[in-house]
This record gives sequence, structure tokens and C-alpha cells, in this order.
Amino acid sequence: VHLLSGVSAFANSGNLVMGTVDSGSMGNSGNVVVETGHSSIGTAGNFSVAVGDTETFYGGNIYLTAGKTSSDEMKGGQVVIEGGRGTSLTDGTGGSLMFTAGSGNGGIGGNVDVNGGLSTSSSGGAVFLTAGEALGLGSEGGLVGLAAGKATSGIGGSVTISSGEGKFAGLVHIQTFEQIDSTSGTIQLATGASSGGKSGELLLVGGAGDTGNGGALTMEAGETSDAGHTAGTASLMGGIGSSSREDDSIGGMVIISGGGSFASNEDASGGFVL
Repeated sequence: VHLLSGVSAFANSGNLVMGTVDSGSMGNSGNVVVETGHSSIGTAGNFSVAVGDTETFYGGNIYLTAGKTSSDEMKGGQVVIEGGRGTSLTDGTGGSLMFTAGSGNGGIGGNVDVNGGLSTSSSGGAVFLTAGEALGLGSEGGLVGLAAGKATSGIGGSVTISSGEGKFAGLVHIQTFEQIDSTSGTIQLATGASSGGKSGELLLVGGAGDTGNGGALTMEAGETSDAGHTAGTASLMGGIGSSSREDDSIGGMVIISGGGSFASNEDASGGFVL
């Protein structure tokens, strides 16, 4: 079945409009359903939506927009995109969702932007990334991975996590799940190993202030309320020199020093180490 709009030799080609009519005063408007057929042996047909190419201007856009509502107690419609379900009882694997921006030939590749909704009088919409739940005995929940792009001949991309701007900047909060009758998870911050050069550094720096105090850096081990156990230990250790050569393996140093002061008045002093 082919549905084509009219051709034009010199101007715009015709539009193709599909839709249902408005509902009555007490009912719902009709649905638009487009789907491919079922297949019992082969692969079911694909569903493709593509914008035509252009040679002299921007590429065309694809818009998916849910319905709005003017009711005080209702939310706007949702846009739901779901991969196919694998329903086999032995090895059914669900389909993936892949979001990939367009490649650039001579310029930069396109961005993938995911934004929560704007609110004019309340909190802005949240953005949640949640991996899949695992119901099988001994299985693990899905992984959430954030990785910057690879560069074949330059510097790899960066990963930046920052709070929102406001009268007071927002909080960046990273924590593992709070367990009730088990051990809570670990947070591990580590730079990558290097096989032919120097490994990366790990820097924890409090923010600078030009009209107030600089930001503090506090490291504190966990407390315990159990009378028979010990609170967490705070350890600070230099790196291990693991070279097999006896004369060429030096462990890293631990340096603790108070902050310097560059003020010119006689009451200025560097910070203490207590």
C-alpha cells in the first residue's frame, strides 16, 4: 500500500496528513495505530520513520510530541519508547534502546540532549537513569555506565557531573543504597592504570571563594551504633612501589600541610595542621 503526496517540479511537494477527528463533548478522540504484521517463522516487519535528505539546507527534523492538557489535576501525555520483550522461558533477551546522534564529516558529531521539563512556578522535571531489575536468584541488577567518547589520535572525551545553577548551587550527592540487614555498597573512585606511561591523578578540591571562606574538604569514616563493633577506619596511604628491581622501587609519600596565605598584612598566617 503506497500513500504519496503530490509531486512538484519547482516548488514544495504536497503534505501527507493522517489523523482522527475531534471527539464529542463527552468522549475520547480516536487512536492512530500503525503496526507491521505478525510473523510465525521469520522476522516481523520493521517500522521505519525517516526524513528525506537535502543538499542545500538543514536536514529535516522528526518530532514526537505527547498531548497537552489544561486540567488542573492531570498531567500531560507521556512519550513511551520501549524495546521489544523477549518472552522465551529459557533465554529470552529484551530488545535494546539505542539513541545515537548523527555523525559529522568534517565537523563535530551531533549531541544527545536529555532534559527534564521546565516549570514556571514549581520544581523542574527530573532526569532518571535506572538500570533494569533482576528477579532471578543470585542475579545482579543492570549496570548504569557513563563513558566519554574515544579519540583515535587525540584526547578522549571528559565526563562532567555538575549541580544546577541558582541562588545557591545545587548538591551533587553520590551514595550507595541503604541496606537494612546486609552490607551497603562501596563507592570507589579510581583513575585508570597505564601500561606505558604515568597513570592519572585523583584530585579532591574544595571550591574557591572571593568574598567568603573557601570550601572545606572533609573525609570522615562511618559511625556505628552497635556496642560490639568499631566505627570505620580512615586510612591515608601513599602508593606502593611494586617494581621487581630492588634499587628502583620507591613508595609514594603522604604530605599533609596547612594552606598558605598570600595576604600582605602582619596578622596573616598559613593554616594549622591539628
